[in-house]
Amino acid sequence: EAAGSQLSARERQIARLLIEGGSAKTIARNLSISPGTVRNHIKQVYRKLGVHSQVELLAAGWEAPRT
Repeated sequence: EAAGSQLSARERQIARLLIEGGSAKTIARNLSISPGTVRNHIKQVYRKLGVHSQVELLAAGWEAPRT
């Protein structure tokens, strides 16, 4: 959880959507932002949590606090 606290509110939101199975394109559409912006957030989430893929994020068992 300590690593999760390093995430911004938007990064937590995107991480939660990734865990729920969203793609960058779908997340972008849902949040009304560009897919490129979503991909940048995803890179930051992965870096901060020390994972390299959506599967690793799931395997790590990280859960974003609901905000």
